[in-house]
Amino acid sequence: RNDLNNWAAWLETATWSPNAAPLMERVIQTRQLVTLRKPIDHADDVSLDRMCLEASRYIAANCDGIYQIDDDGWYAADGSLLVKE
Repeated sequence: RNDLNNWAAWLETATWSPNAAPLMERVIQTRQLVTLRKPIDHADDVSLDRMCLEASRYIAANCDGIYQIDDDGWYAADGSLLVKE
């Protein structure tokens, strides 16, 4: 729950995006959070990044969800950018 509260607080400050307030409300109401972390020393970062992205999209699409990529942004299940970080 702490992670979700921290993200909701961050989204509250993202006043540059018209999607931030509705997304903040959605994060506050979230009951399930899935975190994917890639290994630091993987031999093929490009393939691993692609696999993590596809896994995120799959989970979001099948759970009526959204996903966030660190230092990038928040995305709808179809891959459209909601809030840029």
